[in-house]
Amino acid sequence: MNSLLEHGWVRLHRKICENKLWFSEKFTKSQAWIDLFLNANHAEGSFWIRGIEIKLKRGQLGWSELTMAKGWRWSRNKTRMYLKWLEKEQQIEQQKSSQTTILTILNYNNHQTDEKTIQQTEQQKDNRRNTNNNDKKNKNDKNVYTTDFEEFWNVYPRKEKKYDTFLIWSRLKPNAELQKTMLNSVKALKLSDDWIKNGGKYIPHPSTYLNGRRWEDEVKKTEEDLLWNK
Repeated sequence: MNSLLEHGWVRLHRKICENKLWFSEKFTKSQAWIDLFLNANHAEGSFWIRGIEIKLKRGQLGWSELTMAKGWRWSRNKTRMYLKWLEKEQQIEQQKSSQTTILTILNYNNHQTDEKTIQQTEQQKDNRRNTNNNDKKNKNDKNVYTTDFEEFWNVYPRKEKKYDTFLIWSRLKPNAELQKTMLNSVKALKLSDDWIKNGGKYIPHPSTYLNGRRWEDEVKKTEEDLLWNK
């Protein structure tokens, strides 16, 4: 059984950042990754920058590149390249603004769930296996997907990890109003600069779109749209 329990579990308190050894030398890439976890919000919250409230969700932190570069003793360029690599590996998402950069650690809950919860989750998985021996067959069975999900899937331009995306969709349980919002969001984003450039190279996986609640993002208009609306 491949799970977090097989690899063991340690508790790492945030106070480790106060130890003089933590900042005694330049960070490694691994230490920088742990530093992001240590400073990410464990619950929803907010902070203020120049009179503007920045709201954060669980698993997010508001740090500028300069803040990270100084803390890790890296150059701005190395910090930027590292963050781009993490984003490419689908470990984080970045939302940049004039105030700061909001980093979202994807799958944050998978790394920050306590051992008791993990055990309960594994037990639930075992129970589901025992009551339904056809899970693997159902994964490839078209009938497993609901009509509302298929509508979303048909509109979304990047067709990868359909079953994983469906599991996230099922957890979200979007009502009719939210489904409409998602579809309108995807249709608008398909025309945005971020999704059009480089042949759609930067279109996120549909699972990433759902996990990151990207339908709440502000859509950047293309140059053509801006000229049309003048």
